[in-house]
Amino acid sequence: MTINQMIENLQWIVESNPVAFGHPASEEDIRDEEDLAGFYVQEIIKSLKQMQSQDEFVKTEDQLPTFRHEDWDYDSVGVIGVLKSESGTRYVKPVYYERTKIRGKRVERWKDWYGRLLQGYEVTHWRKFPAPPVEESEEG
Repeated sequence: MTINQMIENLQWIVESNPVAFGHPASEEDIRDEEDLAGFYVQEIIKSLKQMQSQDEFVKTEDQLPTFRHEDWDYDSVGVIGVLKSESGTRYVKPVYYERTKIRGKRVERWKDWYGRLLQGYEVTHWRKFPAPPVEESEEG
């Protein structure tokens, strides 16, 4: 089961059982076990959505990485890419998606982590880098 399917199933359960899965705004609003269950289901849905946005690869034909500054002529974003060689072999490597100007024309292209153009490879999928782990001292 994919993360998206889990989210859909949990949302269906919540919508089908509004009494059992009320929507307490915070832990302080919990009055009984049903409120507690509703609160935890909502927290699970939030966590799954966050995991989904971080952990799933996106097809480049569906969406390309977004730049931080759309109005800049020069920008790049580092992502994890799935590279397919001309022979069909697939690799997972960090890559850059770059926007630059060449002879006055705005161009977007893929580069390897060392800044070289990707030649002989096609980037078929990409994903954002995962967030760093939380240090024990940061957890509280």
